Amino acid sequence: MTAPQLRRRAGEVVANRPLGSYRQLSIVLPPLATPARPGQFVLAPPDTTDRVLPRAWWIAGERTEAGFGSTIDVVLPEGDPHSAALPQAGDRIDLTGPLGRGFGAAHDSGHGRRGDRGSRGRYRALAL
Repeated sequence: MTAPQLRRRAGEVVANRPLGSYRQLSIVLPPLATPARPGQFVLAPPDTTDRVLPRAWWIAGERTEAGFGSTIDVVLPEGDPHSAALPQAGDRIDLTGPLGRGFGAAHDSGHGRRGDRGSRGRYRALAL
């Protein structure tokens, strides 16, 4: 099995909204081969010229519309002293990703989840 190659995608910020003490950025990208999931992240370029490393932005959600592309939502702390101003609606940005495994719906492994039925149809007691 080969590892997937990292792809840098040019996107456009379509919204920068307040969300409590955070900011929610909505970014339109070309259609993604596999949907991004909450818990995955994208790498954004350094925000100032004196920084070298990219920033990791965690994905809160993704939606795809035919003919429009994929829109990912990232949630970032507002007023983070380690980052400069966040991009505004209309700004173009190059992102790498999505990366990581993300959070998924729990698959039925039958091991230790509340409400699982044992092989005899009775509920098993689960220790927390």
